Amino acid sequence: MFEAPPLEILRRGTPSAERRRGVCGGPIFSYRASLRSSQGRYREAVKLLDRALAIYRQARDRHLEGKTLIQKAMALTYDGKIERAALLAQRGLSLVDPAEDPRLFITARHNLIGYLNDIGSPDEALETLRRTRRLYQDFGEPSHLARLSWLEGRITRDLGRLDEAEAALKEARDFFVRHEIGLDAARVLLDLATVYDRRGDGAELKRLAAEMVPIFASRDVHPEALAALALFQKAAAAEQVDRALLDRIAAELQRTAKPAR
Repeated sequence: MFEAPPLEILRRGTPSAERRRGVCGGPIFSYRASLRSSQGRYREAVKLLDRALAIYRQARDRHLEGKTLIQKAMALTYDGKIERAALLAQRGLSLVDPAEDPRLFITARHNLIGYLNDIGSPDEALETLRRTRRLYQDFGEPSHLARLSWLEGRITRDLGRLDEAEAALKEARDFFVRHEIGLDAARVLLDLATVYDRRGDGAELKRLAAEMVPIFASRDVHPEALAALALFQKAAAAEQVDRALLDRIAAELQRTAKPAR
């Protein structure tokens, strides 16, 4: 795993114009890949990104190669290939110039931490998060810090540290609700539900279901996601919430959070 670069390197910045000779075709393939991903055509996106990678490697542009590997990792994640995505994200992070694009670097680290947790390596994910926290604090916007709390909550939940998970997830929930980011608020609330389910706390599940009411008024929640949340509310009221139901609803919310098809 990587150590985060010193903060002075991120602040310094580097010129990039002189390093962009011979790569003019690459951005075209990258743009087309982004379009394919937004259409849900992830395998086509990967093929386009491979063409961009060939151009960047021939030009020996490490930064653009790393950036494209990170983009490819995201496409693979949407296609369900998370283990491969984690490997590509690690490789991409070793190539990108954090001074040239610190936002990309932090976002890629965030994604990598999520990949590690999703493939069953929560200890490694938490250690990587710990090494990245300073960058979030120095360069992250409030929304980035909220997503950090959300990610930390998911990791500590999977490590069985449920009190820490609850506190972190509540912090993220409060931000998303306060800023009316409905879909993310719903997904955090569902992660909180998994914490209470693991505790066997039916009362908290009922209370959590009641907290979802304002989310139904949000304009950024897909109708299918709203239907999934309504199902959760009904099950919580009837004390019929179980892990299988939570997994099914989480999958539906994740699907509606992907780039539009």
